[in-house]
Amino acid sequence: MLPQHQSNSINMLLDQLQTMQLQEETFYKSSDYLSELSTSASPYRSHSSKQVTHADRSSMITWSYQIVDCCRISRSIALSAASLFDRFMSKQSLRAGLAMHSKYDFQLIFITCLIIALKARAGMVVESDFVSATMCQGLYQQDEIVSMEMEILEVLGWRVNGPNIHEFIHLYLELLSDDVKSSKTIAMLTNLATSMAEQATLDYPMALQAP
Repeated sequence: MLPQHQSNSINMLLDQLQTMQLQEETFYKSSDYLSELSTSASPYRSHSSKQVTHADRSSMITWSYQIVDCCRISRSIALSAASLFDRFMSKQSLRAGLAMHSKYDFQLIFITCLIIALKARAGMVVESDFVSATMCQGLYQQDEIVSMEMEILEVLGWRVNGPNIHEFIHLYLELLSDDVKSSKTIAMLTNLATSMAEQATLDYPMALQAP
């Protein structure tokens, strides 16, 4: 039988995991938006034959990994950006519908989601002129980025601090028994789990179509 303090600690971890899972299934839920596109009758969805693909999404997430790696920031920020992006694209909004058939808008939305994640999750100050000139190489203007940021925040109801994959991994590892929780073991499992999670996020079917 576990000592009382250990039992309480485990119960707190389980409660936290349950709360995070509930958040993922409600306020922070994404849908299989690319598959829904072909059957949607929504007026927000264009019926043009040209459509963005799973590969387009994967390319943007890979780009975000490169950005945070270059800046020596945790990839959890890129994963948060991907979550914001998937949630926005799952919404019934005009811009999300148009982005299904426009790589220009598709990329602008993702870039803006990364900016939001850098601000909300990393506490960084990210100036729109820096994003326009450096991150986007002049492809997008400052006013486009600022306008897109406000639209994303409004569509998502300003909910930008949902559970992160890295946070789930950390809590699950905290549940390991003390006899296997050496620093070396935790480091190895953390690296393995986060690497697998990052690869899984790149895979659209696994990230958004898995039951």
